[in-house]
Amino acid sequence: MVCDITTGLVANWKFTNNYNDSSGNGYTLTNSGTTFTTDKNSVSNQAIVFDGNDKMTLSHNTDFTTDTFSYFGWIFVPSLVSTNQFILNKETSGNQNHDLGFRIDSDNNWNFSIQNGSQQLNILASATTGWHSFCFTSNGVSDHKAYIDGVQLSGSSIVWTLNGNTRQLEFGSILGGAFIDNGHKLDEIRWYNVVLEQDSIDVLHSGYDVPSCVISTNKPSLLLASDI
Repeated sequence: MVCDITTGLVANWKFTNNYNDSSGNGYTLTNSGTTFTTDKNSVSNQAIVFDGNDKMTLSHNTDFTTDTFSYFGWIFVPSLVSTNQFILNKETSGNQNHDLGFRIDSDNNWNFSIQNGSQQLNILASATTGWHSFCFTSNGVSDHKAYIDGVQLSGSSIVWTLNGNTRQLEFGSILGGAFIDNGHKLDEIRWYNVVLEQDSIDVLHSGYDVPSCVISTNKPSLLLASDI
């Protein structure tokens, strides 16, 4: 089965000792206090760490408000606490029609949220410490899916689209405050204007970074499509 992890790629932040977008589209993040640290493979200066009073942001751009989109990344959770830990947000104040968020909530759940006025969808699963991959996809209507470590979480649907959201994209905070706690890390964040399918999510979770691949049904190995 062939998967594709480059089609529709809008931005890719690898944090290899910089905040640049390696997709070539130029969406460099604005850093406000985060520093570089070891990644999930214990390689230095390949991820960023928060200190409890910092964040990264990207100014509003319509490339990040398409109807159809996906985001994928890695987070390290040092400990679980009973306060909201805001990871990724594109939210406005009050109940708005196009809000998007991802956090560990005060009940220690992974919490993927979208808001359509008075309607809100929260896709939840129990959070744990350590490194985890996360992914959210939306078709811009009512098919919204969330994944932790490549596994799709259960949830319901509302009619919702990100199109119309004019907020900046924030990592590690929400609306300029409520910063994520010290010790949380982020790495290898990707944003797409297409819906990532399960096979592509599997490849990203496995840590591969190739344009296309072929996966057998029981996934014992991964080969470049050109090798088949």
